[in-house]
Amino acid sequence: MKEVIETIEIRLKDYKGYQVYKIIDDKGTRQEKITYAVCDQEGNIINCFSSLAELKKWADN
Repeated sequence: MKEVIETIEIRLKDYKGYQVYKIIDDKGTRQEKITYAVCDQEGNIINCFSSLAELKKWADN
């Protein structure tokens, strides 16, 4: 059986002038992978993190 991966992007509240997205890669099981992406105002991905705490720490510096 082939694994189906659905990617869901959710725009969160901007932080420190950056756009923040929660990206969920759902493999149809309980083993989904969540990534938080920080983007500039044009929507270009600058960096990705495994938690919001890491993203906020990066943006604060």
